[in-house]
Amino acid sequence: MTRILISITSFIFGVLVTSACAFLLWQQTYPSQSHVWITDRDIKLDNGMAIPRDVELVQERWMPEGFVTLKLYVNVDGDALEMFKQRTEPYRNLAIPYWVEQ
Repeated sequence: MTRILISITSFIFGVLVTSACAFLLWQQTYPSQSHVWITDRDIKLDNGMAIPRDVELVQERWMPEGFVTLKLYVNVDGDALEMFKQRTEPYRNLAIPYWVEQ
């Protein structure tokens, strides 16, 4: 009887600890607020692209090296999909960063 009680108690304790860790990780990964950055002038990127004034970018993360990563979401209608080339990369969460020129 004691072994069963210890097993059940250990299982419940493990579930509680795992749930608490998962909740804390969820809060850190998906915060309840999003910071939106709005361009106040045309911005030129290092590859020659330009981001026009008043474009809203979502802050993804601060980097310890002293820069911030921003996301730009683009919705493409089904008819306009043929204007794009597409490739597949063997990496998860691939990021292709462009730097803002000053």
